[in-house]
Amino acid sequence: MSLFICPLCSTNREFSTFLKLFRHITVFHQNEPRFEITCNLDVSCGVLYRTYSAYKSHVYRHHAHHLHSTQEIATNSNIIFNNNVQHNNQDSNDENDNLDLFEDHAESDSLNSEDEEDNHYTTLLASNNNREKNTLSLLDVKKSYISFILQLREEFFLPKNTTNVISTYIVTLINHLEVLLEEKAFMNQSNILSSTQTSNGMVVELQALKKTMSEISNEIQSTTRNEYQFIKNCQKYFDYHAPEAIPVSTDDEQLEHGYYIPIHRTLSSVLCSKDFSIQIIENIQQQRIAVENDDDLMLSFRDSTFGSRIDDNSLMIQLYMDDIGLTNPIGAKKDHHKMAMIYFCLDDTPEQYRSQLDCIYLVGLCPTSILKVKYLIEIN
Repeated sequence: MSLFICPLCSTNREFSTFLKLFRHITVFHQNEPRFEITCNLDVSCGVLYRTYSAYKSHVYRHHAHHLHSTQEIATNSNIIFNNNVQHNNQDSNDENDNLDLFEDHAESDSLNSEDEEDNHYTTLLASNNNREKNTLSLLDVKKSYISFILQLREEFFLPKNTTNVISTYIVTLINHLEVLLEEKAFMNQSNILSSTQTSNGMVVELQALKKTMSEISNEIQSTTRNEYQFIKNCQKYFDYHAPEAIPVSTDDEQLEHGYYIPIHRTLSSVLCSKDFSIQIIENIQQQRIAVENDDDLMLSFRDSTFGSRIDDNSLMIQLYMDDIGLTNPIGAKKDHHKMAMIYFCLDDTPEQYRSQLDCIYLVGLCPTSILKVKYLIEIN
């Protein structure tokens, strides 16, 4: 049996069908900034695609038959419902019914994800979900949902009220699904009693299914009930650390705080990516070789006179400070506030990443007036 290998994964993951590979690329790689894939399904292909949309259009235009392969239809028997008993006079339609069920399963599987996908979640806010095959607990569902909300807020910049609306709709959808399943169970009760043949599908009691859905709904509601609970869950499951508040006012002044994010924690999170760490090391080595071959070339501070004193095993950090304006249109503090932002970049980061937002890391934030008026005067 031919295998399909994902060229975007560093582990060269293999898939038994192109449908599974395409679904994997859609779920885990379509938003990657460095998306590059070459289509080799036919000898007439071989074109390199740098965006997911172009690759998707090509697949649907020239290789749609690979997405509708019936190779795995026989294995699709894990339908959780109690109407898996059919009348004898419907035997002739079993093949068409199985095909429809497979198509539905292929669509929903991109949301549920296969067991093999759960251990290779490759987005920036990946869930540490190392569960065993074919096992799933309520805690896994909760962690997966928290990761989803965290990604919406941190990667797609959706505000809290928007994520709350999404949570409410998901709970409502589960409630509607519960009612539909209950009605369907009663409608098919007569068919179950009168049938003389049963399929090999799995059967789940309606009450157990309703209880599971209710537990999932409760976990979703508790996750986004308030900001404090959400932050606690992020700290518990994803090693999240809130910015540290530092008093920046004296005892005789109104209390004001600045906020600091420890650099070592940021670096620990950034360098936990093995691929990114390797690229940084390779970039340092390439710059060193280029400078050794050209005495007049200086690519970074470590190539200068003072830079030669830096340990070769250290990383170089550049600190920046900019002022930004924040407007509070309502409330008691309705005004325009100027804030000083201190951030840093890794000077050893490859050039293609330096201007990207996810390679610029925040260090501190405080009112601009405190830095420019108070502390600069004390220094002088």
